[in-house]
Formats: sequence, C-alpha cells, structure tokens
Amino acid sequence: MFKGTEFQKNYWTFLAILLLSVTLRALRLDGTGYWIDEMSSIHFATNPYWGAIFWDNSPGLYNFFLKIWILLFGDTESATRSLSILFSVLTTAVWLFFGYKVAGRRGAVILGLAHCVLSFSVYYARETRMYSMYELASTLVILGSVLLIEGQKISRLWLWAAVVFAMLTHYLAVVPIALGAFFFFLYAERDFKSKYKWDFLVAILISTLALLLIRWPSLDWQKLKYFAEPSSHWPWQVMGLVFGGAFGAVSIVLWSAYGVYKNNLYAKILGLGVSMSMVGACAATLLAERSLFLGRYFIFLLPLVVLSFLCVTELRLKSLIKGTSQLSEANSPSASVTWLRNTGVEWLGVLSLAIFLGAQLYTFSLDLYKEKPPWREGARILSEEVAPVVYTTRPLSLASPYYDRQGIKLVKFDPFDLHERSRIVEDAKNGVNVWVLENFWGASSYIGSFKALVAASGCWLKDQSVRNSNLEWIMLFKVQCDVLGGE
Repeated sequence: MFKGTEFQKNYWTFLAILLLSVTLRALRLDGTGYWIDEMSSIHFATNPYWGAIFWDNSPGLYNFFLKIWILLFGDTESATRSLSILFSVLTTAVWLFFGYKVAGRRGAVILGLAHCVLSFSVYYARETRMYSMYELASTLVILGSVLLIEGQKISRLWLWAAVVFAMLTHYLAVVPIALGAFFFFLYAERDFKSKYKWDFLVAILISTLALLLIRWPSLDWQKLKYFAEPSSHWPWQVMGLVFGGAFGAVSIVLWSAYGVYKNNLYAKILGLGVSMSMVGACAATLLAERSLFLGRYFIFLLPLVVLSFLCVTELRLKSLIKGTSQLSEANSPSASVTWLRNTGVEWLGVLSLAIFLGAQLYTFSLDLYKEKPPWREGARILSEEVAPVVYTTRPLSLASPYYDRQGIKLVKFDPFDLHERSRIVEDAKNGVNVWVLENFWGASSYIGSFKALVAASGCWLKDQSVRNSNLEWIMLFKVQCDVLGGE
C-alpha cells in the first residue's frame, strides 16, 4: 500500500482523517432507538436458526456478519450500529488509498475528507442495516474499473472478490457492477478490454440472474413509499438531506459540463453514470410497479460524487485527461463563449464544490435522529404499565429486541378474527392489562374498524400515545371495558 519514508511522513495525516471519519459517524450513536428495518436485521441475526440470515429481502452476508458481531458485542444500538461504522470507515480508507495512488498526498487528503463529510454516507453509517457495506462494495467495484481504465493491472482475484462481495451485500449491486463494466468498455485501452472483457460480461450475467432471487411480492408495500417518506421527514431532516443532495446533484452537473468543455473524459463519466442510474431507476419503477427512488438505494452513487472532487481540483489521472485545460481562441465563436469554456465553467465548478461542502457541514448541525421511531420508548411505557402481553398485527420480529429485554411478550393477532377479538375483550373484562401496539403503516388500515368491533362488545380503545417519527408513527392502545355492559 504505502511504503517507505513517504508513508511515514503522511501517517499522522491519514490517521487523523480516519479518526475524523469515525468521530462524525459515532456521534450520538445510541441517541435513538431502532426503526423497523433495523429491528428486522436484529431479528434475523439473533434467531437461533442460522438460515434466518437469508430471510431478509437482501442477500445474507450482512446478516451473517451482524450475527457474529452481536455474539461478540451484544445487541445494543451502539454495538450493532458500530458494525456499519466499521464498513463506512473502511470506505474512507479505500478513498485514502485510491487518492494517494493517483495523486499522492494531496489526492488522499482531498478524497478522504470528501468522503468523511458526505452526509449521505454518515447518515447510513448510523443504521443497523447493510447500506454502509453496500457503499463499500460499490466503491470497490467502481474504483476497480477506474484503475483498469487508467491502465493499471489489477488481480483478477481482487476484481472477482469485489464483484462477489457486492452481489452478496445487496441485489441492486448489479447497478454499480454494470456501470463499472460500461465505463471499462467505453474508455479502457484495447489491451485491457481483451484481457478483462469476459470478467465483466460474466459478472453482469451472474448479477442479473441473481435478481431472480429477490422476493418481489414481499416488496409490494413499498410501491409508493417514496412519496410518503420525504413528507414524514419534514421539516429538519428533509431540509438537511435534500439541501445536501440537491447541491450534490448540481455539482455533478457542473463538473460534467466542466469536463465536456475541457475534454475531460473522466468528468464525463460522472454525468453519464448518474444519468444512467436515474433512467434505470425510472424504467425499473415502471416495470416492477415499485418505487426504486428510495435514498438508500442510491448510495452506490457516492463513489461518483467523491470522484468528482478529482475534476474540480485538477487532480488528473494518467490516461483519462485528453486535451488541454485551455481551448484555443480559434475554436470559440466569441469571447463570451471562450470565457465560459475556460474560466466560467471552472469557477462554477469550484463554487458548486464549496456549496456542496457547506451543505454537508450544515447537515451536521441538525439532529437527524431525534425523530427516529420510538419503539424503545414504547417498551419503556409498557414496562411501567406492567403489560406482560401485548397484541400486535406486526410480525414478532419487528418489535425486538426492546420488548424481550423488558420481559414483554408480543402476540400476533388478526383484528378481524372473531375468536381473537373475543379473547382480547375477555382479558380486558377480567382485569388483565391489555395493550395493542402498532405502527402507523400497520394500524392505519384497520384501527378504525377494530375500534368499532371492540365497541360492539362494550369496550373501547384508549389512545395512550401517538408518537411521530421520521418514517412512521408508534401507537399504543389500551383496551378498557365497561364491565356492566357486557357483550
């Protein structure tokens, strides 16, 4: 990797960047409880049956790592989320290595810092989900193709390890794999194309076939989630993420224009990669009738965002820059066009870079996690109310591990089943402390009808708490009965 005195001189600089990456991602790691997807991962990883790691809608590699991690460090928020931090910081280390390889100390510092402050990366590094691991895998695949485009030989074993790692992390890894292959066939030298073409073609084929393993019917509930999700983030979360993301998109567009005017093929890759990804997501959404525009699905674009820093800071790769930084007057029809090509676009790129960095720093002033779903708070309330049994329509997995810790047993029930409804009513009439725990997505479809059914038995649901969150609501209902009414 790094050798000799040159590495020793930069050792503390690189270490400081890695420590900064850890610090930004570890801030208030346990400030809020898990949300539903995180609790699903916890459930799969803690199930005694090892095959449970394959129950998720994504491949089982992350759940396998999480299972080992929990055995070693426990299932608290800080413990499990630290695994995601590890993957995210490893991604920072990859950028340090790549930046150093192509542009020395300056490249390592710029790319390392760029990834450090990327709010999108920081956000998902604080979740017990596979997205930081997906970011690392996507970075390895895309940078592998970039090194080949640059004319540097890499081990076939390394290339295939990156591809397999990506496909075992997330099914949508087919996208960064396809992007890397597309860039390779478009820009690589002939010798490299002949040597590695079958590697990329087979990788794309295997990745595409792997999509057949997705349990698509189980994903139907997310068809319109994209439209509901941003509105429930309002106001602060969406302001920070959209502000940073919007200027990130603007930056990519400007950097791409900068590359077009200055004949920088590497900058063109950025705009091409983003455009292809968005068009592909639109097509997949129409074909699968399910929105693929959830922010976390686009985490594979982060390598392109970080790579764009090379363009605006004039850190040039060996064989990707063709042409000169200044176009001749003869090629420009007017002085204004000359200024736009030579100076205007460059300054716009620098300005967009400054705005982009400012947007990322701005997000750190926001408490992005203060509105995380309060399942942990719900468990605390139920434990104080001495509720050993709680009914819910959600699978038992989605409420662990908090309720297990409090000794609360969750019982799944059908609110429209007469026998189960009668059982709940009888328990309430006999003085049992009966509670119903729901989240907004599960309760909105039935809670009104269930109230009417319970009311017909001389009982009612007392709304004990409705707690808003950035993705869902937690609802606690206490079943109370008029013992004189009866059924």
